[in-house]
Amino acid sequence: MGDKPTYFVFDDAIRDKSLRKYFDLCVKDVQEGIARLSRTRAKAGYPSWPCFRVEGKEFLVSAVLEYYLYDLHCNGFISESAEDFTEKMRAICGWQWDVDRVLRKWIERVVINPFFHDASDSEYEHKWVLNPENPGYTLTDEQLKFACYIAVCFTKYGHSFDKSFTKEIFDLVTALGSKLPAQIK
Repeated sequence: MGDKPTYFVFDDAIRDKSLRKYFDLCVKDVQEGIARLSRTRAKAGYPSWPCFRVEGKEFLVSAVLEYYLYDLHCNGFISESAEDFTEKMRAICGWQWDVDRVLRKWIERVVINPFFHDASDSEYEHKWVLNPENPGYTLTDEQLKFACYIAVCFTKYGHSFDKSFTKEIFDLVTALGSKLPAQIK
């Protein structure tokens, strides 16, 4: 085994296109409700991680959700599809760590980083301000709708302190000109 992991992460699908067929099989298993949660095989003394197995290959749970959301972005993002898949992943894996972490990263990558900067010096309390420069595109209504779905999930399934992230997401989406958060509240 050496130091090389026996499992695949999302970046592996980007680097090695031959792995995408296995990621697609994982996605299909999740969508059809036949995916089974497993643990990575690890040498004694090494950590084992939640994964899906397809044809003897191990794919970290978080990698499958990241891959699905990435694939949606490449092929036309539809919030309902992302919501359905996220719900299925949550039902299989639970909310904490694998699902919530990927969704938090999605918010950072898609909503925050291109459009906002943090005017606060605090590591824990953010003051998001719209960037003066335009990134050259806007988010679709579908992406904004999924961001609101994520916000609701953090309140519904997360810890009590996750409600502040819900408010943060709603504030970000509102700052981008959407009326969805007001309709949800």
